[in-house]
Amino acid sequence: MKNYLSLAERNNWLACMSIAMYNENILEIWKNNLTKDEVKKLKTSITMTRNALKSIMDRMPVNESTKLKKHAQNFQIKITSETGAKVLEDKALKESEMVQFKTHKFENVMFSVMNTKCCNCKKICYECDIYNLCIDTVLPRYDLEDNCPYAFRSVDKVKKKQSKRAKKKANRYDIDDEAYQYNFIPKGVLINGPK
Repeated sequence: MKNYLSLAERNNWLACMSIAMYNENILEIWKNNLTKDEVKKLKTSITMTRNALKSIMDRMPVNESTKLKKHAQNFQIKITSETGAKVLEDKALKESEMVQFKTHKFENVMFSVMNTKCCNCKKICYECDIYNLCIDTVLPRYDLEDNCPYAFRSVDKVKKKQSKRAKKKANRYDIDDEAYQYNFIPKGVLINGPK
């Protein structure tokens, strides 16, 4: 069993709940036009539907019930013609293509992705989907590597490079901090004139 509901499953859950509520209204509106057997069957269907839907929600984590409540605020069932349904479906598809994110949450997610994908990356930026997304969303650039403005080297690689420099420097005769005076006279040069 999954511990979450997809968008379609949330819609189905809410549709079932709406039908149960609609059946309650039918009981109220049609009370003089229903037999005792019909009332009993409608009440049973309402009870069974509600119990099943409650059971589904009880086994979900708390954040799923919060999502469902939030989704229910904008949920409606409309009865319409095929043409009207097609228009509504097209509108819903367009809206589902857009994702709304708070900027700081999006940046946190993108920096996590960049830590795994852009660290020590040698790929040319124009061949990378992450680069295109970063450019489209105007994320701050590192500009540390030549292949991509979002690529960077890990601390380990930078330390290795620095340690190579330190070894090279240690092998030199002079240490930069100390000053040496050499005591030698090149051939053919007279110092203090002839004696």
